[in-house]
Amino acid sequence: MIGISDDESDSDSFNEPGIPEVKELTPAPPEIVQKRVKFPPVSKEHSYTFRRKPFGIDWTFTEGQFLVVVGTKPDSPAEKLKVRMNSRLVLINGVALRESARLQAQLKDASLPTKLVFLEYGHRVLNFFSPRPRLTANWHVYPEVSNVVAVCDVGMELDLRKVVDNCRNCQFDPGNKAVTVLMKLRNPPCNAMVFRTGRFNITGCRSEVSALIACRKIARRISKLYPQIKSLKNFQIKAVFGSADIGSDVILAELHEAHEDSSYNKDMRPNCIFYFAVGESDKEGTCEVSSKGKLNFMGLSSIDKFWQRTEELYHKVHPFTRESLIARAKLEEGVKREPGTSPARKRRKLAIAPAKIEPAMALPTIVKKEEIEEAVPPMAMPPLEMEVMSPDRGGAPSLPSPMMPSTS
Repeated sequence: MIGISDDESDSDSFNEPGIPEVKELTPAPPEIVQKRVKFPPVSKEHSYTFRRKPFGIDWTFTEGQFLVVVGTKPDSPAEKLKVRMNSRLVLINGVALRESARLQAQLKDASLPTKLVFLEYGHRVLNFFSPRPRLTANWHVYPEVSNVVAVCDVGMELDLRKVVDNCRNCQFDPGNKAVTVLMKLRNPPCNAMVFRTGRFNITGCRSEVSALIACRKIARRISKLYPQIKSLKNFQIKAVFGSADIGSDVILAELHEAHEDSSYNKDMRPNCIFYFAVGESDKEGTCEVSSKGKLNFMGLSSIDKFWQRTEELYHKVHPFTRESLIARAKLEEGVKREPGTSPARKRRKLAIAPAKIEPAMALPTIVKKEEIEEAVPPMAMPPLEMEVMSPDRGGAPSLPSPMMPSTS
């Protein structure tokens, strides 16, 4: 990284050899700083809608038989729409291009309004994602690096007022507690904090390469004000943030009881926090596990550590998910059963109990009257004797008592 060019683009001239410097007793920069990375051109799509003909575009064919825009005619629809030069035509009203012999007729016969889609090459997107290694864990949403915080130094003190006045996309607030210059980049999209000591922090990148490119671009801007700046010093990754999803609900209380390096208090925080301890007092990052199965990694020292911690946390958290507990219960139930025997089927329980059936009563038999009289003799009734009152006594005349017929 010796010999910073005046161009702000990320060119290879940034690594051209220059005047050797005196070696200082500083830690060696990462190996990635000394490598030359070539980025392939990325295509960018543009679409234009024309309301009338002719379009006013000058075309040409390249060696690969691609139709490319060479120029636009004055006072034409193409000039008003600002069709870009060296753009390659791809679609006409959503239809792919025909062969070169029939392409001119296709342009003339296109119905109005005509929508032309072009591809423009040469724009390089420098916001790279960190390459994902081969993972053994079966994640629902694979881990992804969301933010990389990098630190770099130019080796000299800076006048922040001078930096703000001569650099674009900057903001300076002297009344703020941290007296820094806030600088923004578009490609890669990130934010930078430039300090008076010449040190600046980069946040918002998603890989180590993108963070290094951002540091180079800021160093080029500052080198226009301070030509004595020739190289970057002490580039390193300070913190890595990322996230993942295990895809199932987690029982946090049981997870906390099984691991001593975790902290869980339902009244204070809804998530279970794991601490990655390096020594007795040092801690290297944390991980928050939510009850929905989402994991947020914060403050890891490098990207390699991030992938290593994701594997460790998966094997710690997955046994306490609901899916894992259900699968384990089914497995234990299957082991308890003896091999070769089918489980007894449970009878279906009815809501109404069956009624109790009493034994049937014997039907009455028909008996003749003569048989009844022989079996039970008739009983003699007692005589009814009533006193006959004479009319002299003033009573009513009495009737004579009936006489029972004799049985003899």
